[in-house]
Amino acid sequence: MPVGTDAAALIYLAVARCGAEEPFRVLVSSTCVDTDGAARLALYQQTWARELTTMCV
Repeated sequence: MPVGTDAAALIYLAVARCGAEEPFRVLVSSTCVDTDGAARLALYQQTWARELTTMCV
């Protein structure tokens, strides 16, 4: 999702695992900005998505 000429927000569902624990799901948004030709993470946010089966954007 564009948020300006030098920035973009990525929105996605992630499945991760911590050690031997069961996998968990999170909804994630990462906002990156172009700084001197390199993408830099400006903002990161995640929210638990325990019962999520579908995602509509």
